[in-house]
Amino acid sequence: LGMPRSGSTLVEQMLASHSAIEGTMELPDLAAIARGLGGTEGFVDQRYLTAVAALPFNLVADLGADYLDRTRIHRRLGRAHFLDKMPNNWLFTGLIRLILPNASIIDVRRNPLDCGLSNFREQFARGQGYSYNLAHIGRYYGDYVRLMDHMDRVQPGKVHRLVYEQLIDDPEAELRRLPDGHRVRRRRRHRRARRRHAPDSRGGPLGLSRLAGRKAAPAQAERAAAGRYRHVQDTG
Repeated sequence: LGMPRSGSTLVEQMLASHSAIEGTMELPDLAAIARGLGGTEGFVDQRYLTAVAALPFNLVADLGADYLDRTRIHRRLGRAHFLDKMPNNWLFTGLIRLILPNASIIDVRRNPLDCGLSNFREQFARGQGYSYNLAHIGRYYGDYVRLMDHMDRVQPGKVHRLVYEQLIDDPEAELRRLPDGHRVRRRRRHRRARRRHAPDSRGGPLGLSRLAGRKAAPAQAERAAAGRYRHVQDTG
């Protein structure tokens, strides 16, 4: 989970190369369960928070089973673990901890400027209404960070933070830092995943610098991308 355009697709490709982990897609099921408790798409209000806090124990277990049942259609390989890479699930991190206590939660974090500009440039198929206004993007990113900080305080160690820039600099080290259930051995397929994720004409997660066609290493591409917009930070 995390912000859109944060590098979660690269993380999914790397993890799904493991024989025990299946990649699925951005699944809508957790948001659907949250809506049933009073939440709305992309927004959490007091009614939802009150409903979650008052959940009886037996319903907590039922909601977890409901999520696993809803997502079964996307799990076709029979592997022990599966990935739900819906970024907006950060809104429901507390709910995940409650109804799926054995789930490993990975927060994919990207530099806020690179991530925000990438969101602003992207024409999303639906949703992400915040992404059409830079001020709204900043507030949305700030809300996301504040909730993750809160989770770190109240349940330390339950959300693993994977920093995108560190991942592309040293993928082997960062993958080894993942929770025990998602440790991944070094494989050539990781490298192929990184190549598939290289910049394209739309400007992917490495693509703010439009390096398509050049043979720069991923870490070099990311540094170039961050540097391109340094003047935006300097001018505030």
